[in-house]
Amino acid sequence: MNENHGNLEDEGDDVARLLRVAGKRPPMPPERVERVRAAALLQWQEVLRRSPSRRYAWAAALAAAAGLVILIRILAFGTGAPTSGAAASVDSSAGSAWVRNAPDRSESERPIAVGDGVALGSEVVTAAGARVALRLASAHSLRLDGSTRIRLLDATSVALDQGALYVDSGNAAAGVGPLSVHTALGVIREIGTQYEVRVDDGALRVRLREGGVVVRRGGETHELQAGNELRLAADGTASRRPAPIHGPEWEWIAGITPMLDLEGQSARSFLDWVARERGWSLAFDDEDVARSAEAIVLRGTARRLTLDEVLDAVLPTCRMTYRVESGVLRIAPLPQSSSSSRSAAPAWWSSASSAASGLPSGETATSRRTPSTSYRAS
Repeated sequence: MNENHGNLEDEGDDVARLLRVAGKRPPMPPERVERVRAAALLQWQEVLRRSPSRRYAWAAALAAAAGLVILIRILAFGTGAPTSGAAASVDSSAGSAWVRNAPDRSESERPIAVGDGVALGSEVVTAAGARVALRLASAHSLRLDGSTRIRLLDATSVALDQGALYVDSGNAAAGVGPLSVHTALGVIREIGTQYEVRVDDGALRVRLREGGVVVRRGGETHELQAGNELRLAADGTASRRPAPIHGPEWEWIAGITPMLDLEGQSARSFLDWVARERGWSLAFDDEDVARSAEAIVLRGTARRLTLDEVLDAVLPTCRMTYRVESGVLRIAPLPQSSSSSRSAAPAWWSSASSAASGLPSGETATSRRTPSTSYRAS
């Protein structure tokens, strides 16, 4: 493993290869409704408690209640930036995970918590069924599946000793070099990409969702493009095949995705983000709904919701609905029968939020990206 780390050759050739490979770059189920409702009420209670005056209490409550108004702010689970001096920070976690062998020897093992810093040289380990999302100082996003063990080697190098690691370099800082993932069976280098590396049963598997990677093992180099999978066996045998960029094998990543901060951005930006996180493309049923997505400004919080739940929570308030067809996220106007003239929020939210805020049933707040418009009742 250390030998691989110390012997990366011809970095300029790798980058040239990477550039060439990358190229140009229905109704909610009842159980989901209940989860969204519970998250909404918890968030409302939190914001209402901190609200400085009754005058603004109803607006704060609505804006905070799991994104169920057009004023929506999607917050990350953690701070989104590593603690000072740390190589990475914990963005989100589910299940049991630990940091081991910290280089300062302060402790041999400690449980992971959201917001924790992780030092260079440390191991991050997840239990079976657990998942963790880390953000490196370079802003690369790393997501660990269950039964996974990684080590932070340096600012742009990670060792995957066991399990599966998903890498998203879409928000990596300018000027940061490609991230390298080191395994016993090869080294993977990327540029502007989303990919999964899995070490299992004595083999290495790399699946690419976006961009390009170069996989090096000994004197061999394998280039991989989006929509393909490479498998390297312990005996050196290499095989590749087309692989979907969305679907069941990618679902574990969606479950640990840190929620995004969209304060002041458009609904279109939100939809672009969701589509990219799921490997979908985005389409609008007509030009009017596309223009609305550009105009609607999002504020509030949805940090307790998953990717699936946040679509169900946000889009009705934008008077939109969605469906997924063959990897395309299609956005359509909410049918007239699904919303009243005063609110596009689900019925369960209308009664709960109105009773709590003092607004008439069905009344929400909206904001459009025009200089003359401020918060107003729908």
